[in-house]
Amino acid sequence: VELVTAITLMTILVAVGVGIINVLMKVEQSGRRRMVEASTADVLAHSFRADVRAATKVEPLEAKSGLVASLTLTRPGGSSVSYQVGPTEVKRVEQKEGKEARNIIFRVPKRSSTGFDVHQDRGLTVVSLVYDRESALNAESHSTSFRAEAVLGRDQRFDRVEESK
Repeated sequence: VELVTAITLMTILVAVGVGIINVLMKVEQSGRRRMVEASTADVLAHSFRADVRAATKVEPLEAKSGLVASLTLTRPGGSSVSYQVGPTEVKRVEQKEGKEARNIIFRVPKRSSTGFDVHQDRGLTVVSLVYDRESALNAESHSTSFRAEAVLGRDQRFDRVEESK
């Protein structure tokens, strides 16, 4: 009887331990996924803002649910950067002298709505990267909204002052 009780208690303890390890692994995996998403969004926002500030012209293409699905930013010197939104990615293509110089793909979650917004604000062209992510658990209760904005040509503001002199 004592041996059966000891074996039963050990089995229960092992089952609880395995359950706890399983829960901890799921929490760690979820945390890692969120960290990768946040890091990707940060790098994408940094690149996007730098490209918009360096550009002198923006060409929005293809409207998609109120947002622009792709756009091309023209830089001084004939180079350009294009952004295209796919179902699970945002693709950044840098072109110099008409040839593709660099291609970067930023992965976005499947349950997200990503696009670009171009509008005028007080005489300035504001270009925004909009990223809305629904929660995988309950789309009604929680969503993450992210917006990276930059003023078109902001890096050339001093060039315009010198030209006017």
